[in-house]
Amino acid sequence: MAVDIDDRDIFAAASVAQIHEALGQLHEHEASITQRLNALIASQKHLSRELGRLDLLRAHLGTQAVNTRAISNACSPTPPRLRAGYRAPSSG
Repeated sequence: MAVDIDDRDIFAAASVAQIHEALGQLHEHEASITQRLNALIASQKHLSRELGRLDLLRAHLGTQAVNTRAISNACSPTPPRLRAGYRAPSSG
């Protein structure tokens, strides 16, 4: 016979059996919270690792973009003012 006792108020118990029941409920609640917290900590560690990897990749890709532009500019026989998309400054 389970007596529903508010698990936050063990002092409302009227017998030793009710105290044991309330303590069991509190233990189950604590185990559930602990499990959820452990899952959150594990996902936070994973997310932190992935963000670190993405940051390194971003830095590497930035360097590659700069190098690619430099190579492209060095290989291009066309002066910048004659390239597609160039607009001469408007006068007056």
